[in-house]
Amino acid sequence: MTASARQRLAGTAALATATVLWAGSFIATRSISTSSGGFGPFSVLAGRTAIAAAAFAVPALAGRVQRPKRRDLPLVLVTSISGSLGYLVMFHLGARDATAATASLVINLAPVLGMVAAAVALHDRLGRRKLLGIGLAVAGTVPVSLADGGGFRLNAAVAWLVGAAIAAATYVVASKPLVDRYDGLSVTAWGWWISLPFGAAFLPGAVRDATNASASSLGALVYLGLGSSALAYTAWGAGLRRTTASAAAAWLFAVPVIATLGAWALLGERPGATTALGGTVALIGVWLATGRPADASLASGDAISDGSGAPR
Repeated sequence: MTASARQRLAGTAALATATVLWAGSFIATRSISTSSGGFGPFSVLAGRTAIAAAAFAVPALAGRVQRPKRRDLPLVLVTSISGSLGYLVMFHLGARDATAATASLVINLAPVLGMVAAAVALHDRLGRRKLLGIGLAVAGTVPVSLADGGGFRLNAAVAWLVGAAIAAATYVVASKPLVDRYDGLSVTAWGWWISLPFGAAFLPGAVRDATNASASSLGALVYLGLGSSALAYTAWGAGLRRTTASAAAAWLFAVPVIATLGAWALLGERPGATTALGGTVALIGVWLATGRPADASLASGDAISDGSGAPR
């Protein structure tokens, strides 16, 4: 196996890990909200942020977290606010008053916006294979999202959810130059540390909820902080470093599909035939949008570039 092939394999493994961990957050969030001793949405935000920020103390003390250069500080702020704080706040505000189907469908705008933004800002090339993959992924995730029930409802919550999708897409594009210059671990650590003071406003409520929380809710909160926040974002940064921003964004289409499979395995929520078919189509779309085609005529539109928008 060549060095470039090993790099692609490592990047794929990292992005797949992040996708699975993020899919698990939907199951963990449901466990917190449905249990008798659970957490409120802003308590979840505060606890998740605090746990994630604390998790990076160990690598920081070991000298593994790099210090950003002054010229990169504006971009660090953009990635921090959009990727962790901004996305989580707007998602929770929107999901609170939206049906599960509405939330899932609107959030699925994130990979589309991310891929388009990467093409415009980072000059990623969207070849025929990627465009076909995007189309299949969008078509496949619609029945998966609607399977949650409640139908699509247009209300004020949609504005928050659209904001969350824009924040997620912004994070994908803005973090690409940073992970190219530094590494996924450092970029992720900065994001959660900068978000901590904003989440601290809700910590008293989180502490109160924790005193009455069930063991399952506490475990779910720890998973959200360590798994879906610290580990997932670090893995995402490692994968993003090894591919283009548009290819990485396509992995986000797989999140609702994997979440559905996880709910089936862990919660006994068996998906229907339409959901299973849609999930299969979505995963094929992800494979097309993220893979390297063997056909040279297709590959010409999908060549991997630095994508950083600036020299290394």
